[in-house]
Amino acid sequence: MVQNSQSKVPELLDNNSVKNLPADVLQPAYDRAQVTNGIVHLGVGNFHRGHQAVYTDDVLGRGDLSWGIVGVSLRSPRIKNTLSSQDYLYSVNCRENDKERFRVIGSISEVICAPEDPARVLEELCRPEVKIVTLTITEKGYVWPEDQSPDWTPSNFEQSSASALLYIVEALYTRQKRRLPLFTLLSCDNLVSNGKTLKSAVIKLAQRKDARFAAELASSLACPCSMVDRIVPATSEADISAATKKLALQDQAAIVTEPFSQWVIEDDFPQGRPDWSLSDGVSFVTDVVPYEEMKLRLLNGAHTFIALYGELTGRTYVNEVMQSKDAVAFLQRYWRNTIRSLRVDGDLNHYVEKLTERFKNESLLHKTSQIVSDTSQKLPQRIIEPWNALNNIGGETSLHSVIFAMWVEYLRGAELVDDPLESVLVPLAREGDYAKIIKEVPAIMMQLQDNIRAIEELVSCCDTLHVSGIEKVVSEVLKDYEPIV
Repeated sequence: MVQNSQSKVPELLDNNSVKNLPADVLQPAYDRAQVTNGIVHLGVGNFHRGHQAVYTDDVLGRGDLSWGIVGVSLRSPRIKNTLSSQDYLYSVNCRENDKERFRVIGSISEVICAPEDPARVLEELCRPEVKIVTLTITEKGYVWPEDQSPDWTPSNFEQSSASALLYIVEALYTRQKRRLPLFTLLSCDNLVSNGKTLKSAVIKLAQRKDARFAAELASSLACPCSMVDRIVPATSEADISAATKKLALQDQAAIVTEPFSQWVIEDDFPQGRPDWSLSDGVSFVTDVVPYEEMKLRLLNGAHTFIALYGELTGRTYVNEVMQSKDAVAFLQRYWRNTIRSLRVDGDLNHYVEKLTERFKNESLLHKTSQIVSDTSQKLPQRIIEPWNALNNIGGETSLHSVIFAMWVEYLRGAELVDDPLESVLVPLAREGDYAKIIKEVPAIMMQLQDNIRAIEELVSCCDTLHVSGIEKVVSEVLKDYEPIV
């Protein structure tokens, strides 16, 4: 008689099972029960868990136990439910082609789902031990609609696309009333002068609550800028399976990333800070803006090109686009030109060589569809701002114009556009009203400032690309260019 046998389902990764990890998997080198939560993070996505949370895990491992993280999910309860079942432990797989290095992170002590318990979020933000509030809420989370009056009822915060700002202002107001020190706000999003952008947004919203309170924030609230750099794609089922196989434990919150990681932070923390700079890749500086511009224009701008090229030519992943000789040659020329607009000391040619290696990483399956989302919010600082900077010094702007035109062509033809301005921009793209697309994205118009030549060049490029197609336009741009071998 043949009996059916079932393979044993591995235990779930948690505080009890973590001690059974293989010897070559790093795990928290500290007593998590002794950690005090000094940081609240808004927006607990993969990037935070593969970047800031990893550096904070390093800090805790060195014995400074004042900096545990309470995460806040501003929308879905999914990550809270997944992590809570694992005692908020999860693995990070640093993957480069055929090499893998696993590590379990324990710096997140708890995750709160804001729509489920808004009062608890405010309670956490108002704890005296909280010294820093970090954010990864994407570009659109920093914009409060001018025509929308804030509803200060916490249970209604989730109805706003900028709910993070409501929580921040309400918590700061409460802390002031309780005579508690203000926490430092640290933006970790891809925005030039992200700290200044955040402070401006907070103060504008605070003015609609209490003018005197807003004035006090303007003089006393610390919002240092930072530049973050690490590629952390969405996790696939294959990634989960790989983690389970390596750990011999189930990890439904596993993430995959690359070995490279960088964090440049303006050193302005009145209530103290972790010494993140003891980890490789972190530095505290007095001026972050040159580093932000470098990353936004060289990495993120290139990512936007890659994503659009992939979407327009049927390539699903970044590394697939990097198999196209024309795409790589376009990037090389784009980088060579864009470097002229930057003011960072150091070998930027070496930096872009490393970018090429990172983008070609075959084991990091970064979908172009993920990168291309919300492009209307990303294009101004990634493409239009360097276009403007190059134009001002007599540099070549045609490649940036091509990327803009690629975006418009993507809007015209995509079945599903994930963008907050989709309902406005897609009809305009399909009608061929390119000039109006420019006018409908305020940040683009602000950069161009009614520059007639700029608008004419962008519109002309849109016409050409629509008629000729992406491959022919890219080939034409490269006809007098010798790629770097």
